[in-house]
Amino acid sequence: MATRKLRAQKCVTEEVADKLDKIGWKTCGDYTTGGNEEAARALGLTLTEELRLRDKLMNEIMPKIEPILKKRRKAVIRTTIASLDKALKGGISEGMITEIAGPPGVGKSQFATMMAVNCTMSDNKGKVLFIDTERKFSSERAKEILLSHNGAVEDLRLINVKPVGSLEDLLELLKEIELQAFESEARLIVIDSIAALIRAKSSMSPADRSGLVSGIASTLKKLAFNFSLCILLTNHVTHHNKAALGNTWHHAVTTRLMLLPSTPRCLIIDKCPAAPNLTIPFSIGPAGIVECPQIPLM
Repeated sequence: MATRKLRAQKCVTEEVADKLDKIGWKTCGDYTTGGNEEAARALGLTLTEELRLRDKLMNEIMPKIEPILKKRRKAVIRTTIASLDKALKGGISEGMITEIAGPPGVGKSQFATMMAVNCTMSDNKGKVLFIDTERKFSSERAKEILLSHNGAVEDLRLINVKPVGSLEDLLELLKEIELQAFESEARLIVIDSIAALIRAKSSMSPADRSGLVSGIASTLKKLAFNFSLCILLTNHVTHHNKAALGNTWHHAVTTRLMLLPSTPRCLIIDKCPAAPNLTIPFSIGPAGIVECPQIPLM
């Protein structure tokens, strides 16, 4: 796949191939592992246009995986929050993007860490790629959650934490994942947080920023669907308590859970095609996010 000649691909014109040849990129591997900004400069494209070309190329060179996917059992990763798992038909589903949105300090990273741990303990456990953009992941906290659920400490080795400090680094990592996920045993990809990196690009024009968000969303949706991955993201909220990053991002997310800092804190199913709107009071303890018992009205 990576050694295929760029000129042999339907989506690559002779003009594009000539321009990439001048910077030494002759194969699909050269292009898919090369930098977005370097490619955009060489081709005379905007970053948005370059992302579209890259997406077309990945669609063309990806291996045919449908026969293998048919052998996989559709699965979920339990959240261990009983009311939420019941509403979500068992937990967070493969093949979809799930977003955890809320203001700072409400428990988004706690939820993300808990889900990473839960994946290592599930019946059909798998590896976790935890993309940490704000350096919040704590191995000690993950261990505390694991032991609270009587998990085996050695299973924490299934969690691979990747610190990412810029949007460019995230794009490079997503390209690597797209090329390697076919052979990977990963079940869950966590990005904590997606908004932190995109907000850092405040100097971009609204059109370029929207195109960038669209490109990232497209890549994540393709990863989730093609490789039956659970993808979990944390996101900030606007001052109106709406998930950040705009309409393009809003439509890319399959399920959105909002965490609100009320008393007690509340988890709301804000968007989910298979579940009703639901509000669940919760607290944060040694076991992670824990559902508060409902007090019956007198």
